Amino acid sequence: MKKIVMFCFSSIRSRKDEAELITNPNQLPSLNLELERTPIKKWNSKQLMDWLEKKGIDKTAVKILRKEIFDGYSIITTSVEELELLGINKSTAEKIVGDIKQLNDNQAILKTSSDAINLPKTPIKSTTFL
Repeated sequence: MKKIVMFCFSSIRSRKDEAELITNPNQLPSLNLELERTPIKKWNSKQLMDWLEKKGIDKTAVKILRKEIFDGYSIITTSVEELELLGINKSTAEKIVGDIKQLNDNQAILKTSSDAINLPKTPIKSTTFL
């Protein structure tokens, strides 16, 4: 049993390391931790606009998205090209799509990890069986 626990811990740890996730909320480099834990597809328009503003997205782009009533679901299904067609410049559109994709991927990894197994916050001391 000891080997299985160590293997599970190692597997999940590796996935988190690959995604460069920090699971300690006190260390998470977050603009709005509560909002970023909510699946993007559930964000309303105001939540999306607040997040974009806190990320430093160009105010003109945020104004365009607000006018078009973008919400979380619409932003995760939108491409750079579609944002450009709305009048958002390419570099800003790429940043928006990239930041949303990164957050969405991180949310998926955290959900998978937390659903897979609940690990103790501190290592468990192993015991030797004779």
